[in-house]
Amino acid sequence: YESSQLQWDTGTSGTLKREGVISYMGYSVKATAFNGPVESEKYKNIPIEPVEAFVGLNISKNGTLINKTMLGRGESYISPDGELKVTAVDLPASLGKEWLYESYDPWVKLDLSPRGKPRFDVSVNMDDEYISAPNTEIVVKVIVKNPGTADMINVDLLVGTELTLLRGNLKCHYDKIVKGGQVSETITLSTPRITDPTKYDTYTNVSGYD
Repeated sequence: YESSQLQWDTGTSGTLKREGVISYMGYSVKATAFNGPVESEKYKNIPIEPVEAFVGLNISKNGTLINKTMLGRGESYISPDGELKVTAVDLPASLGKEWLYESYDPWVKLDLSPRGKPRFDVSVNMDDEYISAPNTEIVVKVIVKNPGTADMINVDLLVGTELTLLRGNLKCHYDKIVKGGQVSETITLSTPRITDPTKYDTYTNVSGYD
């Protein structure tokens, strides 16, 4: 996969100090290291030089270590399976007292985000019954929604029916249905000429890729 194409859902977050652990979806992230303590500037309760903050993390899945990584503020790590992103949202300020020998107490705020996944919600809107008569039509509106948390690409919609198509398309292709978006198609079918009540089925098949 291309990591730049991945989309992410809302997961969990937490603030860790050294040896702290946060767990989510079978993954666990442990803070193992920070910058070491530094001297304070004379007469001021700040580091003598700005600290370029980082955190060392051990990332495990189902109890097995999968990676050791170091992250700075705003940096992220994506698991090899592409299912989780770990982001170091914040660390103490570069001149924060948390880095001083006399008040050493670094921390990191982490966000754990699962990979976003698309979903289909398909509806076919039409009346349940029609009268067989000349010049009557059956109007079918098909709506395909993506209520998921990632875009769906290369979507194919197939409408199957035993009735005769008057207007519209029974096969449609969409390059993308964005998360939270929808597409719709209106299809007009002819009413069959029959004398006895008869049931006709109309179905849809939708497929795509995340």
